[in-house]
Amino acid sequence: MLVSQVIKYLDMAADKVYVDCTLGEGGHSYFFLKNFNLKLLIGIEQDPILIEIGKERLKEFNNFKAIRGNFKDLDLLLENSGIKEVDGIFFDLGVSMFHFKSSGRGFSFQRDEELDMRLNCEGIKASDVVNNFSFEELFKIIKDYGEERFARKIAKAIIEYRERERIERTFQLVEIVKKAIGFRKGKSRIHPATRTFQALRIYVNNELNNLRVGIEKVIKILKKNGRIVILSYHSLEDRIVKERFKLYERDGILKILTKKPVKADRDEILENISSRSAKLRAAEKII
Repeated sequence: MLVSQVIKYLDMAADKVYVDCTLGEGGHSYFFLKNFNLKLLIGIEQDPILIEIGKERLKEFNNFKAIRGNFKDLDLLLENSGIKEVDGIFFDLGVSMFHFKSSGRGFSFQRDEELDMRLNCEGIKASDVVNNFSFEELFKIIKDYGEERFARKIAKAIIEYRERERIERTFQLVEIVKKAIGFRKGKSRIHPATRTFQALRIYVNNELNNLRVGIEKVIKILKKNGRIVILSYHSLEDRIVKERFKLYERDGILKILTKKPVKADRDEILENISSRSAKLRAAEKII
C-alpha cells in the first residue's frame, strides 16, 4: 500500500534501524528487507496468529526481529530488546485482509462468524458489548466510532433483539442493522452494517487511544532527523495523526513533511481497491 511513498518519506537507507509497528503478514517489511540492506528491521504485531505468519514469511532475513505486542507499548517493547533509538517508524493502521477473510473472528459483515473482533485474542469480545452494554453506551460507541447517523435506531434495535435472543454471530447483527435503518438494496453505496462493525472493532481494540499513545511513544524512541510515516484508512484515525503531528510541530519537536495527506494514484487503486481510502502522513523529528 503506497510502498514507494512510504519508502520515500521514511528516507529508507542501508545500515539504519526501522520499526514496522504493524507487521501483519509481513508485506511491507518484506519489501523493505528485500530492497534495502538495513541494519535491523523490527516488526511489531499484537495478533498471535499473524505474527507467526509474518515470521515465517521473513525467516530468510537475519536482520529482522519480530516482537509480539501492541505499539502503544513501543518504548518498552524496544527497550526489552536492547533498542534505545531508531531511524524510522512505520504504521499501517486498521485491520489486514487476513482478519477480514481468514481469521474467523467476525471482522467482516459478509461472513457468518462468531462476533469476536479482538485483534490480540484477549479481553472483551464484540458479542460482550452488544449483549451487555446499555442503550446509551451502545449509542455512543456506534455514533462516535462509527460516525453512524442511525446510531440511535441501531442501538435500540440491538437492545430489543437481545431481549429475545443473544447476539453471537455477525449475520445476526447485520440483520438487526438492516431492519433498524430500513435498508433497501441499491439505496447506499456502502453496506449498511459497515459503520456499526467499524465502531465495535475500534471500541473492542481501543484503537484510537492506542494510536494516540503510540505516536507519543514514537517521539521518545525516534532519533533526531528520524522519520515517522503513518497510513490511516478512516477519518477518525487520520484526524488523530493530523492533530498529533501539528501539536508536536508547534512544540518544535516534529517537522511535518506532508501538508496534505498523500493518497494512492489511479493505477494503485485499480490494482488494490482497498488503497482508495488510504492516507499517508509523515513527519521528521528535529530535536
